[in-house]
Amino acid sequence: MDGTLVQLKPGATERPSFRRLYETYGPDVFAHLVLRTRDRALGEDLTAETFERALRAYPRFEPQRGRTRAWLLRIADSAYADHFRRAQRRPLTVPADPDITARSSMLSAEAAALRQAEVTRIYAALDALPSLQRTVVLMRLGQSLSHADIARLLDRKEGAVRMIYSRALARLRDTLKDGSR
Repeated sequence: MDGTLVQLKPGATERPSFRRLYETYGPDVFAHLVLRTRDRALGEDLTAETFERALRAYPRFEPQRGRTRAWLLRIADSAYADHFRRAQRRPLTVPADPDITARSSMLSAEAAALRQAEVTRIYAALDALPSLQRTVVLMRLGQSLSHADIARLLDRKEGAVRMIYSRALARLRDTLKDGSR
């Protein structure tokens, strides 16, 4: 979704119903949070918190000022950050990859273990990135957001986001290359 599905026509004064926002953007917000947390249950909790916050803020929401999806993802990122601040930033655990679990009966135990080890290695490399670089990579690759959308969400210039993303990918390449030796 490009964020314009629930946008108002220029000059319109009505907002779309909150239910319509939830139905339209709920799956995107949930996917974004599951990607960030790597925990489906926590993603569900934070999605609920995101929409609770959005509902409280909805009377002040001005869709003509920006993209609806970006507004909701900003709220989601705030809920995510608040959750981990409250939990004193305890380290994230790497859950079993659901695809591996679902296909484990088709794979040998050794192949499944090797695949899970690779997933763990990738998550560890992501976790080693500075917070801003990790956020940009997850938004770009996990959510398929454009550099412009990420820039709006993070209140940065698009060129700065492109540089952060480029440096993050270079760092990931180096980290993963060094770990494969």
